[in-house]
Amino acid sequence: MTVELKAVLERQLAALVQMRGLLEREIGALINDEESGIAYLAVEKPRVLAEVSEASRALEGVLKGAGLSTDAEGLRRCIARREDSFELDILCNSIIDQLRACADHNRMNSGVLERKRATLERALRILVAQDVSPNRYHATGKLENF
Repeated sequence: MTVELKAVLERQLAALVQMRGLLEREIGALINDEESGIAYLAVEKPRVLAEVSEASRALEGVLKGAGLSTDAEGLRRCIARREDSFELDILCNSIIDQLRACADHNRMNSGVLERKRATLERALRILVAQDVSPNRYHATGKLENF
């Protein structure tokens, strides 16, 4: 069971490291408007997320098989029973670090996307003369109130 638990945790860590790398690449692609990079990431991120989810389900299976709950407490108990608990604790801490890094990168990427969306929305409103701000194009093509 220890080998199986360690293998599942290593698999989960590997998938999270891969996801973190994709999220780090994504911010650059978003900032630089790299269409091919964004398209690649749109395919890769769901694939890697599926690997993360699959590893999580495998971990739940290991914990259920040991008669433990599938939450953090169940994992702690499972690890505490093992001879290699120190090594497994380090592995779990690495997983937590990767999860936090992925969440941070995802928030940054969401911020970049939201700013780009707001800029596009404002540009479209200006073009169709729906923006009430002083920097609005007149039908003649000149800025009003400029």
